[in-house]
Amino acid sequence: MTILLKDDPAIAKAHNRYLAFTNDDQARMAYEARIAFQRDQLRREEAAKQEGKLENKLEIAHNLIAIGMSVQQIAQVTGLSVEEIEKLVNDDKIVSDGSPFVGDY
Repeated sequence: MTILLKDDPAIAKAHNRYLAFTNDDQARMAYEARIAFQRDQLRREEAAKQEGKLENKLEIAHNLIAIGMSVQQIAQVTGLSVEEIEKLVNDDKIVSDGSPFVGDY
């Protein structure tokens, strides 16, 4: 490493900046806070994407239930489990029977 630092001024300059940065507690803490914020933001975005995909699958399943497609076929088309679809079928029966609707689609 010392040979590189002696032979290449750009590497020496970068190394000196790195040392200055790592020795500055306030700058390092700000950097770590920014990285943590970005990581949390990416997690929230990914969770929102997954939630959107699930909502889309549920909407498709509801439409397929409405046209009378079998639970097994709906599971195959949407990737939802048979149990999830059977729950939707039962929920749809409750709503169509005129019972008060609780929840959202």
